[in-house]
Amino acid sequence: MALLPCMTLDCGAARLFLPTSFTEFREPHPYYHHGLIPEREAVAKWGQGDEYRVFTNSLGFMDEAVREVSLASEKHRIVFLGDSYTEGIGVPFRQTFVGRLSHAVDRDRVEILNAGVLSYCPKLYRLKTRYLVEEVGLEFDELYVFIDISDIQDEVLYRDFESRKPTRMGAVAAGAHRFLRRASFLYGTLQPMLRQRRIALRRSRYQARFYPPWLDYFWLDDINEEAYSDPDFVRIRDQWTLSASLFRSRWVSEGLRSATLEMSALARYCQRNGIRLTIGVYPWTTQIRARDRNSAQVKIWRELSEKVGAEKWVIMR
Repeated sequence: MALLPCMTLDCGAARLFLPTSFTEFREPHPYYHHGLIPEREAVAKWGQGDEYRVFTNSLGFMDEAVREVSLASEKHRIVFLGDSYTEGIGVPFRQTFVGRLSHAVDRDRVEILNAGVLSYCPKLYRLKTRYLVEEVGLEFDELYVFIDISDIQDEVLYRDFESRKPTRMGAVAAGAHRFLRRASFLYGTLQPMLRQRRIALRRSRYQARFYPPWLDYFWLDDINEEAYSDPDFVRIRDQWTLSASLFRSRWVSEGLRSATLEMSALARYCQRNGIRLTIGVYPWTTQIRARDRNSAQVKIWRELSEKVGAEKWVIMR
């Protein structure tokens, strides 16, 4: 008899005291590690920047509005994949380069979809493409994959992640978690506190003090904590093309080997499924300042593109 009043009190407290601008729109995923929650409207913020509105469509892609996307289309459909730069973190969709391109094409004939998510890398590009084709049934004609210089580090971080198909029970559990975070004051208060405590313990164990706040990966699970605990590992993120010693390091060698294998596998998969693959490379500020226009990153992906028969869209400004 006391359960109903307690539940009512808990829900009432949630409405009064939990944040009304609930901004959770990212989620772990059993098949491709992490992605975006479908059909979500939220307010996000990156670093010290301004808040910006986020919309995801029915596929869990960044979009300019919450909308249903059909699995098949008579239009020429292009899917973009990449990490935070492709996702467009920090700015509204219309200001991202994918958003600008989607409005620059003939929208009666061409449809552009943005499947990019922060902290992606070749392993996750391959897994997400396969998931979209085989599990979701999405039909598209072209795939543009934008390689980020940080992908080599991320490839090492996700080395131990094992992809598995989503289950009905897992989907129910994820839905219950999202509902309770909003509707239950007790769950919405204690669950984030317990997670932050677990993250703090992992940080102290694996020396995350070497990492700047914007490079704190402990919000993600299933990462290679051996690499994360190495204080030298942080340096390779945007420096491996500029330092001969870093380029020869264990972590760069492992990351490059895995990344090229994954991209080669993705190219073969696209060929089997009649999808035209284009590989793009773009610089970080570090490369621009160093005037490293023809970096090792560019050379590696140009050679791989020629080897696997992919198109090249190399952008070095």
